[in-house]
Amino acid sequence: MPTLTALTLSIGGLAFVIVYLGTTVIVGLVALWALFIAWGGYYANGANMESVKLTLGALIFGIVLACICCMLILSVPVGSVTVPFWVAVFVAVFVYSSKIELFSALPTTVNGFALVFAYVLQTEGMMDMAVLTAPSFTNPLVLLTASSVIGVVWGVLSNKLTGVLSSDKA
Repeated sequence: MPTLTALTLSIGGLAFVIVYLGTTVIVGLVALWALFIAWGGYYANGANMESVKLTLGALIFGIVLACICCMLILSVPVGSVTVPFWVAVFVAVFVYSSKIELFSALPTTVNGFALVFAYVLQTEGMMDMAVLTAPSFTNPLVLLTASSVIGVVWGVLSNKLTGVLSSDKA
């Protein structure tokens, strides 16, 4: 079948599977929205084995920096500019760090950073030091890293399945 049809069936079918699993069997162990962002990041970064490294490196780097940023926001006030100050510091860190190959997919690092703030600011009670340090899936570091890994794995699976289904062989 044509590649676009194979890609459509592959991604659509695997989306069905992961959404089913994420809303039943592994509910609470994965943030589906974060998983889809990681899956998209895999394709945006080249949809190959190099993109696995770049996507996971950048996403996890962004997640870790954002979690540290949240902890500093909660524990080291800088007057009325606490939040913008700490966010600016960490944005500068990850932008400058993009010179390191593992962190060079800068838009993906931005996505990882944003995943944390989306989670802690949109989910009641998550911008809390106890949550940010908990050894559980409520901790954004744990939840979003796991979701990112699964999303990239799903990207690899969808890419492989597309290759199997496609008649447009190179």
